[in-house]
Amino acid sequence: MAIAPFSYHDPTSVPEALQLLEKLDDAKPLAGGQSLVPYLFFRMERHRHLIDLNNIPDLSYFSAENGFLRIGAMTRQRALLESKLIIDVCPIMQDALHLIGHQATRTRGTIGGSLCNMDPSAELFGVAALHNATLRVRSSRGNRAIEVGDWAETFMKPSMARDEMLCEVTWKLWPKGHGHAFQEFSKRHHDYAIVASGALMTHDGDGKIGQVSLMVIGLSIKPTRLTEAEEMLQGKAPTAELFAKAAKTVREHELFPDEFANQGYPRRFVSAQFRRHLGEVYARRVMEAAWQRVVGQKTGRPE
Repeated sequence: MAIAPFSYHDPTSVPEALQLLEKLDDAKPLAGGQSLVPYLFFRMERHRHLIDLNNIPDLSYFSAENGFLRIGAMTRQRALLESKLIIDVCPIMQDALHLIGHQATRTRGTIGGSLCNMDPSAELFGVAALHNATLRVRSSRGNRAIEVGDWAETFMKPSMARDEMLCEVTWKLWPKGHGHAFQEFSKRHHDYAIVASGALMTHDGDGKIGQVSLMVIGLSIKPTRLTEAEEMLQGKAPTAELFAKAAKTVREHELFPDEFANQGYPRRFVSAQFRRHLGEVYARRVMEAAWQRVVGQKTGRPE
């Protein structure tokens, strides 16, 4: 099947791209193309205009400043995966990036493309949720900041206006030496995640858990933050029983709305009940793994 006809636009600056978005009807930005191009080939999407962002250098960068990580929307996943800075300041991103597709898709894929495609099983969406990310969008009318919890308008549709474009993602960095873990269950290695979970954790210096951030992806249209479990763990001495009890809070969260429950791979192959079970299992595993990293770094033992 061939792609439906479209007009191609190749801006070289953010203002030029925003002007195109404003004046053209049915225009779609093209980032890495790892999701959009297959959608076009299979006629899952059709657009009259494609606006290629690949020749806009101002959208490709990342830096750690004043306790925050700033990433331009067109930054390649492979650049983040191979960066010593990211390994040092945001190691859980490395855990997640190793699970995304293959080298070819990571070489072209961008962080902004992943977040705008907003697949409920997208690993980077989950990492952004763990770090309470802020997504900064622009239009010819001005700039706007959207918190990651408000990013999903509905199934695979971010809460941006037609003429807005994601330009940057920022999130607060965790203290050096924190524990982290990201694990997922998929049908095959590097396949789409059915369910994944991530955890960030610190040591309070007295043998107890300090700060905690927990999430599961694959249960709903956006990452599920396990806030009840976070409150349950903070200030407590870690035990296997405590982690198991905290993981059970996954059962209290809503799954995909009925109208989306069977849409898209891999959801249509797995029951809601099984996904919820996997969410509980993997939430417990990442809690245990994150705490072991905290202990290992504090004592100098291998993780």
